[in-house]
Amino acid sequence: MVENKNIIISFKDIKKRFSDNIVYETLNLDIIKSQTTTIFGGSGTGKSVLLKILIGLLKADSGSILFNNQDISKFSERRYLPIRKQIAMLFQGGALFDSINVEENIAYPLKLHFKMTNKEMRRVIAKNLEMVGLPGTEKLMPAELSGGMQKRIGLARALATNPTVMLYDEPTTGLDPINVTLINNLIIRLKEELNLTSIVVTHDMESAFTISDKVAMLWDKKIIFYGSVNDIRDTGNPIVHRFINGISE
Repeated sequence: MVENKNIIISFKDIKKRFSDNIVYETLNLDIIKSQTTTIFGGSGTGKSVLLKILIGLLKADSGSILFNNQDISKFSERRYLPIRKQIAMLFQGGALFDSINVEENIAYPLKLHFKMTNKEMRRVIAKNLEMVGLPGTEKLMPAELSGGMQKRIGLARALATNPTVMLYDEPTTGLDPINVTLINNLIIRLKEELNLTSIVVTHDMESAFTISDKVAMLWDKKIIFYGSVNDIRDTGNPIVHRFINGISE
């Protein structure tokens, strides 16, 4: 059992449906501070929905979400703004604005959340680009970037608000093996250097085993497994065993 003082986020009895499609019947999950928790499961099981509920882009039908012991599940859009400074998200594909350059993309959350001079913004942007291994790319347009570079620029933008929690939605999807390794190493290094709490959604089990302190499997509208990487490798749960080993029924 995790001590309460180490839990930064707690999903309690979350229910969610879209019309006749029940996504969660009753979902419970605790996220430990300063660790990386990876959520995996089959396509369409609601992995990304959980991240969007956490940052207020979607609302749970019932249940509660505690962030630093504060129930944020019923927050209005206005009350969510400061939460989004603390919980940042790297969307699948990077989700950059195509019509503006790298510098302007990263400046966007800075202008939204802070009162900064142009000089201060440029300093933050340069620091974050250095952090993701892409210094000097400020004037490039998204169309000039590879898929891996776009994800790293998206990560630099997400880190601009100096969050305490980082969410990654399928961070390695569509990338070649070299970029997969690069992104995995970035997730590990940022957690260590910035003391980030990270939640990663993926179906890439090799990446999950590489980056995670804890893993959770979402299946049949609930979390059916939660534990360490060693725990899951030794699991006696046949559903989990088949999934992580790619064994069809």
